[in-house]
Amino acid sequence: MSIDEQIRALRAQLPQLEGTVYFNHGAAAVLPTSVVEASIEGVRIGADYSVRRASRKRWAELRNETRAMAAQLVNASPRNIAFVQSTSVALSIISLAIPWRPGENVITAAVDNPATVVPWQNQAHAGVEVRYLPADGDDLVDLDALADLIDDNTRLVAVSLVEYSTGQRLAVRRIVEQCAPRGILVSVDAVQAAGAVPIDVKALGVNFLSTGAQKWLLGPRNIAILYADDAAVEAIRSPIVTESCVRDIAHEEEDPTSGIPQLQINEGARKLEAVPYYNFSGVCGLHQTLANLRAAGPTAVYRRVREITDELVEGLSALDGRVVSPRGEDEWSGIVSFAPNGVDTRELVAALQRADVYISRRKGRLRICPHYYNTSDEVARFLSLLRDHGVRPA
Repeated sequence: MSIDEQIRALRAQLPQLEGTVYFNHGAAAVLPTSVVEASIEGVRIGADYSVRRASRKRWAELRNETRAMAAQLVNASPRNIAFVQSTSVALSIISLAIPWRPGENVITAAVDNPATVVPWQNQAHAGVEVRYLPADGDDLVDLDALADLIDDNTRLVAVSLVEYSTGQRLAVRRIVEQCAPRGILVSVDAVQAAGAVPIDVKALGVNFLSTGAQKWLLGPRNIAILYADDAAVEAIRSPIVTESCVRDIAHEEEDPTSGIPQLQINEGARKLEAVPYYNFSGVCGLHQTLANLRAAGPTAVYRRVREITDELVEGLSALDGRVVSPRGEDEWSGIVSFAPNGVDTRELVAALQRADVYISRRKGRLRICPHYYNTSDEVARFLSLLRDHGVRPA
């Protein structure tokens, strides 16, 4: 199927967007009917799990298939993939899994999403210092400052692959090249990238990468992917012990007592797995989400996101204001940040929503996040509404 055919097929699964322009994927996606139906099927599997062998067999297959598909998304091995509840939970797990020593520090971006910052601040009780990469007046992160922040006590650098407010895609490989020779771990929040721009953990060289499914992947909430490479897995502990991260304990429950139960943590990234083992709807929804992306063709999706955002940027550039988002080949993302002149952006976003056009306001600017299924006609409608609500021509 061509990308145009895939777009038509996906839009048929989004009846709730009839008459609506949805440019808000940086906040959360509207779920395709196939994902909704898969999540409901997960509930049915759970309903039968205790009495039907076929349901138990299918559940095991779905978990394994979904893990393999998640690994393929980021070019990893399934053994390096864990399921958790959300991106912020993934970052919290990482922060708790590292055996910090008093006086160590972690570096993150001063303008990053709070969910990416506060897990590290929460380690103040362990004597961990948080240092911040500065940003310019447009909230663009200055990676040149990293060299001056790193020292012998730096344990981790934690950044977003794509910044949530500006859409700036950071040169993560450049960060890794400064950190890896010194044994400093690198963690990446990829929730604003996965499903919109390519992700290759091997090419990036990161130790951790986490992403929820509810934004650009067009998937459900309450399920996320956490990647941890082999080096990271060996360096950390399991901070939360659940049935998801320990080996099968059935023999401890079923066989005669032979002694005190012994902790046996799963190998690989599953030692970090904290999503309930029986999250039937979440895993089934994620399975369908990843199948949808595979069917559309990730490369074609990324190319289409670039095309539609380029079209949007061209139109915005004809208006009185500034496009803040970098648009270089290795810097662009699906997020376009626009600062109109002489307009109250809070009122403008509310007016657009009353006209069934959905975007967000971030750092005082308009954050516009179209996806591959959005159309040129929708871009034209959006630009026309901006002009109708006081954004002047340049």
